[in-house]
Amino acid sequence: MKLIKRNIDAIEKPEKDLYLFDDDLAGFGLRVYPTGRKVFIAQYRVGGGRGSRQRRYTLGVFGKITADEARTKAKDVLARAHLGEDTAEERDKVRRSQTVAQLIDAWSVDGALNNRRTGVRRKQVNIDQDISLANHHIRPLVGRRTVESLAKGDIQRVRTQIATGESKTKRKGRKRGLIKVTGGEGTATRTIRLFSSILS
Repeated sequence: MKLIKRNIDAIEKPEKDLYLFDDDLAGFGLRVYPTGRKVFIAQYRVGGGRGSRQRRYTLGVFGKITADEARTKAKDVLARAHLGEDTAEERDKVRRSQTVAQLIDAWSVDGALNNRRTGVRRKQVNIDQDISLANHHIRPLVGRRTVESLAKGDIQRVRTQIATGESKTKRKGRKRGLIKVTGGEGTATRTIRLFSSILS
């Protein structure tokens, strides 16, 4: 099918993730989630050879960018892949070179706001709770570490530190005066689940 607004609007919610590709531009596609969320992608093999690794690069969410904008971005990604450049790998390298604190900052203004599966805006109270967990537990413990330096053992160590109360403290809040930050098993479980989501 041709990936234009009229056709995309007509796509119904599938029972499982559905991938559709454009008739005119090879590699330009749309991922449709069972929730109805629609995300533009570029699918390619670096260098164009069949033996090379297949990659998918997210171009943007339908509704936030138009089909024409996504098509333009896809052309660039696919052209670079033909020349041997891997846009997805370059993005991942930049992400891995960031410190955890930088990653939290970027996530706080974008990733924390919407449900990752549906794209629907989350309740503000849930956004605030997650940002608080990240800033009060993750940032103090590993904020200066680069993402690429983290190993599985480091994540487990963070969990243990939160569970045993090493991250608990009292901080001055903007609206409610002194904020008491506590640890514990429940907080550790929620925070590590959140940390994994931020890293992915």
